[in-house]
Amino acid sequence: MKRRQKDSKDAQPIGAVELNAVMETAHLLRSPKNAERLCSALNRASLKRGKPQSLASLKLDLGLGSR
Repeated sequence: MKRRQKDSKDAQPIGAVELNAVMETAHLLRSPKNAERLCSALNRASLKRGKPQSLASLKLDLGLGSR
């Protein structure tokens, strides 16, 4: 039987959906500017600041929809 080294970490399998979510989060937070923007938005949402916006309105604001 192999002995575990003192500094080794235990591994835990996770599902594909959870792994994809973790990988996407890591990708989005890789850029310091994007991480700051996302954390700021999360903070505003948790404080319930800002006006709710429909998906259609948001798409228009981002230039992803037609007027």
